[in-house]
Amino acid sequence: MDSDDKKVASSPTTEDSPHHFDVIYTEDALDGRYIAKAQILNDAVQDIGMGKYQWGLFCVTGFGWFADNLWPIATSLILPPTVNEFKLEPAWLKFGQNIGLFVGAAFWAIGADIWGRK
Repeated sequence: MDSDDKKVASSPTTEDSPHHFDVIYTEDALDGRYIAKAQILNDAVQDIGMGKYQWGLFCVTGFGWFADNLWPIATSLILPPTVNEFKLEPAWLKFGQNIGLFVGAAFWAIGADIWGRK
């Protein structure tokens, strides 16, 4: 190895890791403590694996991500025909949608907290 090549970062857990992943960053890119903590977390996730609970959580969070990204797309598709049909101001329609999302998020958050504590 030439002296000009950068050393690949390693942590105490990298060599001891049962998973032996290639490290793709250089020593000066990240803090060594961060690398060690990330490796411990990565090893724990690999040891746990993807069971029924993890796949369910993946689907629920994926649906949440989908729903969050669907709102602006649906608004952009529905807004022009709605404005033409009802002769409304687009700003007020967007404002009404955001108020509805805010009230719904507050209601469901409080409701889930109350229901989840029973």
